[in-house]
Amino acid sequence: VELIYPKPSYVEIDPDHLWQAIVEVLREAVK
Repeated sequence: VELIYPKPSYVEIDPDHLWQAIVEVLREAVK
């Protein structure tokens, strides 16, 4: 998951990337 640093001491996560990572983990878990 990619972290975004818009300002010093700020950290954000791209929600689309986070969702894709969750979906991928769930797909592997269901196999």
